[in-house]
Amino acid sequence: MQKIEDIFHDSDLKMYQNKQECRQQVKNRTIGDFLQNNYSKLDEEKEHDTQVSLLASALYEHLGKTQAEVGAFRKAVEVHDIGKITIPGEVINKTEELTAEDWEKIKRHSQAGYQIIKVLKEHETYADAILFHHERVGGKGYPEGLVGDAIPLESRVIAIADAYEAMTAGRIYKKAMSREEAITELRNNAGTQFDASLVEIFIDKVLPGIAEG
Repeated sequence: MQKIEDIFHDSDLKMYQNKQECRQQVKNRTIGDFLQNNYSKLDEEKEHDTQVSLLASALYEHLGKTQAEVGAFRKAVEVHDIGKITIPGEVINKTEELTAEDWEKIKRHSQAGYQIIKVLKEHETYADAILFHHERVGGKGYPEGLVGDAIPLESRVIAIADAYEAMTAGRIYKKAMSREEAITELRNNAGTQFDASLVEIFIDKVLPGIAEG
């Protein structure tokens, strides 16, 4: 016969588990709603998030990370642009030249994404990666103008995957580049925009396993 203390212990454990499950469901639903808002504003955004997460996690794996680390990173990268919920649709879909005010609205999205992740306490390990994924190794990125290794490794990884996907997928304001054109662009900007050593690993190790087009 089960002791009354054990029954209470089991009951408390189940209640705790139910609370945790409910919290996770709320987090998942909130993140899903934010992402869906972004997808409704920009048709290619969902595909962009998916492809960037695949490219970035593939590069991360080639840096010797474990499968668990790669899997967690991939899920975090899927929400790297969640902060775009703060960018008005008329700005994000603008085909003419962006104004200085437009750029300021766009540049705030990485900070917004960081804040969302911190508030929800989801993917927190990679909150800084999301915050700094538009930094440039030469110091001319945003939001803080970090230089070189001061930029988190994961941010430098996302930056390469993000740029390559944007170049090869094209956008409403420009046509897609070929793989070779995108490779040339990455190499031309290695050391100023991108981490040069990561660019070569991406080109030599990741791209051969990715179907073109």
